Amino acid sequence: MKSNLTGKKIGIPIATGFLEEQVVTARNFFVENGAAVDLIAVPLTQNEKTVSSDGTVVKETKLLSQVKADDLDAFILAGVSKENNTIMRMDELLITLVIEMDYREKVIAGYHRGANILYGSGILYGKRVFLQSEEARKAIEAINAIPVQQGIVIDRNVITVCAEEGNLKKMLNAVAFMLDSSKVAGLQ
Repeated sequence: MKSNLTGKKIGIPIATGFLEEQVVTARNFFVENGAAVDLIAVPLTQNEKTVSSDGTVVKETKLLSQVKADDLDAFILAGVSKENNTIMRMDELLITLVIEMDYREKVIAGYHRGANILYGSGILYGKRVFLQSEEARKAIEAINAIPVQQGIVIDRNVITVCAEEGNLKKMLNAVAFMLDSSKVAGLQ
C-alpha cells in the first residue's frame, strides 16, 4: 500500500562496509512513496570515502556533521554491517542525533544491527525492544529496556526489528504509516 510521504525527509546513515541491499531497499521504498532521502555518511576520518560491503563507492547526500534532528522526519538504521556496527555505536555525533530525534519524538527505526546502535544511545530505557536471542536478554535488561520475543516491536516513536525474512519491508511500511498523517488521522 502506497503512503503519501511528500514533504517528508528520511535520513539513512551509512559507514564504510554498509550492507548496500538494505540501504538501497530502504531508500527506494521512501522515494517511491514521495519522501526525500539523505544518505548520511558516518566517516572514520575526514576524507574517507563511503564504500559498501560489495566495494561500491557511494556518494552520500550529506556528512553526519551537516545533519540536525530538525532536518529529518525519520531516521532509519539499516544496512549496518558487523564491521561498522562498533564504529557507528561509538560515533558521538550519531548518538547525539539519535537522542535529539527521540527527544523530538521523531520516528527512529533500527533494523538488526541498527538496533544495536539504539541500545547505546539510552533512548530505549523503559521501551519494548525485539529479543533476537536469549543471550541478548541480559544486555537488553541492563539498559532497562523490555525484551519482547517478536520480530518487529514498535514502542512510541521507536521501531526495533530483527533480521528475519520480510521484516525490513514490514519496518519500512510501519515507518511510512507513522509518517503519513492521513492514515494516522483515520485511526482517531
